[in-house]
This record gives sequence, C-alpha cells and structure tokens, in this order.
Amino acid sequence: MSETTQHPIKKQVALLASEGFTQKQIALTLGVSQSTVSLLLQRATQIIDGQPPILDPRPRLLVSPQERVQIQNSLYGGELQSVLERYGERHKLDFVPKVYLGVTESDNDSWDMRVKAWGQALAPILFDLIKDCTLLTIGWGRHMRSLVDGLRLFHPEIRHSRKVTIFSSWPPRLSVNPESEDTIYRDHIALESNALAYECTVLLNTKDNLVKNHLHYLPGIDLIPFSTHPFEISASMSATDIKKRIREEEKLLQGTKSAFFTIDSFRDIFGHFKERTPGSLLWNVDAAILPSGPPGGPKSFSMGIDYGGVPDSWYRDQTLGDIGGVLIPSRPYSKMSPKEILQFERVKMRWLGLQEDDLRHIAKNSKIGTIVGAVGADRLPVLIYGIQNQLIRHLLCDYSVAKALSAALSTK
Repeated sequence: MSETTQHPIKKQVALLASEGFTQKQIALTLGVSQSTVSLLLQRATQIIDGQPPILDPRPRLLVSPQERVQIQNSLYGGELQSVLERYGERHKLDFVPKVYLGVTESDNDSWDMRVKAWGQALAPILFDLIKDCTLLTIGWGRHMRSLVDGLRLFHPEIRHSRKVTIFSSWPPRLSVNPESEDTIYRDHIALESNALAYECTVLLNTKDNLVKNHLHYLPGIDLIPFSTHPFEISASMSATDIKKRIREEEKLLQGTKSAFFTIDSFRDIFGHFKERTPGSLLWNVDAAILPSGPPGGPKSFSMGIDYGGVPDSWYRDQTLGDIGGVLIPSRPYSKMSPKEILQFERVKMRWLGLQEDDLRHIAKNSKIGTIVGAVGADRLPVLIYGIQNQLIRHLLCDYSVAKALSAALSTK
C-alpha cells in the first residue's frame, strides 16, 4: 500500500487514538488488523518527507469534519437541538450550537470551531458566575481548549485573570506506546505550553511521579499541587470521621492556595463499571472535595453533579479523569427523548438524596467554582446544567456518601 493511499486511514487512526481508543478498538472500528493500526500509529508519530507528524504533540484546534470518524453512540441525536435552542432563547444567546450529527458533506465548520463559538456566547454568563470565585477550574478535555479559546477571545478579563485555571487531568493517548516516558512527557508539555498562552494557572497531578520529575521544564507556570497521596472516603464513614479526615488533609496542605483531594475508593463503593438493571444508573466516577477559605478560618464546600452521555467504549474501558467524572444514564443520549433527558436531572437529585435548592445554596456560598470534564459532542449538556443551576463545582458520590457529607457540612 503506497503512502498516498495510506494517508486517509492514517488520519482516521490518529483521530481515534486521540479520542482515547485502544488499538483493538481502532482495528474493529476501521475493519483493519491490529498490527496495521500499530504500524500506522508508529508512522503517524514520525516526520515523513519534512512534513510534521499527523500525531503532532501540539494541540490541534482545527479538525475538518471529513477527517473525523463517526463513532457509534458518541454523538447526540437531533432531538437535543430543540433543547439547546430553548436554552439559548431563555438566556438570550445570539449563538446556539448545532448538534453534531456526524460527518456530512454539508458540514463546513468543525465541531471544535462550534464549541469555540459557543464559548464566546457563554462567556458573559460564565464571567458573571466567576466574579465572586477565588478560582475557576476548567477541565482540560478533548474539546475544552476550544471552549476556552472562545472565552478568552470574548472576555479579556477572563484571559488575563489569574482566577481562571486550566486543569490538565490526564495526558492524551497519542502514541503507539502510551506508557513511554517520552510520550507522556511530550503530551503534558504540549498541553501546559498551550495553557501558557492563556496566562492561566495550571494544576498538575503531582501524584504522577513522571510529571513531578519534569516540572522544572515548565517555567512561568503557577503550580497548585494536588495532594501527593490518596484522600479516601468510604460509604461506611461517619460524618465525624469525614470531618477528621478532611482536617488531617488540610494540615498537610497548609499554605497552598487550594488543593484537590481525589477519592480513590470509588471502585469499592460502586464496583468496577457494573451495569445495573435496565432503567437504573451506571456510575463511572472519581470524586473530589475542595475546601476553601482563609488559613485557620471556616471552610466552605460546594457540591453538584456532572453527567453526560458517552461512547459505549467508555462504559467498559475508561474512567473520565482523576477528578470529576460522569454520572451517566443507562442509555446513550442519542437514544433518549428530550423529556427523558430532563427527567434524568430529577433522578440525579433523588439518587444523591439532595434537593436542588440545597445544591444552589451550597454553590452560592462557595468561594471556589469548578467546571469539570470535557465539553464535546457527547457531553454538551454538562456545562448547560452547571450554568442553569449555578452549580460550578461538581462532587460525585453515591447516596450514602452524600448523606454523610451533607451531615458533616451541616454540623459545626
């Protein structure tokens, strides 16, 4: 097979790899052998005839629809368009994003550009929400950089604010050997270097020894470290135990502006991505608690819910980042009606044992706001939900943990 005829499928392989697909999944999707996928990925990372590699570690902001591969269950159905339009009318947005239905000849704008334009339209709302926050954290997902592009272009205050944080939750898997130190290092550097253009604080997961060892290669970045060890909460812990555990963690992190705590016990609580009976919910989450407030002073917490429809492959193979995550319905959004999607919001509230007014109160009194997760073709309502309810910090936990946390936060 000549280089010319390989080129289109090489791009398809590269795009699927950038979406987090394994070599086996790519081979099944494209109908080629796994050895072919391995070879193409290897060639995609090499410079050929003086041209940059297809899997360039530098972030790519423009991807044409013709280059994208339609991935089953990762895209929304057309019924969501009316939901978005009603949202745009309610908030008087000049721009309402079109639901991406797949690759068609009539699609002239890439999905990234649509998200970028959507970020411009949402910037005033976001800016109003973050004015009283001490920090706004944006999850650096596959498409989130385009949203941030729109924000910074529309609002110089956001672009120059040290309150806006780009959070790199994990390096994209852009190589045939994702465990290679050089690969992960280059991908992290690409993301953090891109974030420098936004004049933003960058959070790195310093539990990752590889990244920690290379921090001195990132000059000019204001680093806010994670906890260097797991912060665990189990469903059996009492409110007193939770408060004690939080105080212990705070002592270890005195002097830092803020700190994230990952909850690593979620597999023990939820099982390893076990699908429940039809109609029930499937959890695929990590969880986080973020205390804020002056040293020695009262701490405030905010908590909410992050959810979205995801590709079937994610049900089996992936968690969605070290912090944050997704509470997903038992069926993809593409197979749900608008009414079912809206009902799911109420189901989430009942599942957590918390009322919307309680969550609004927590978010209103919190000093730190966070948007966690990618805003892509498969998770568009996540940010809408956060803005609608002014819940810009997402804490994910099961019902028993939520009750314990609620009790801990309500007692002095």
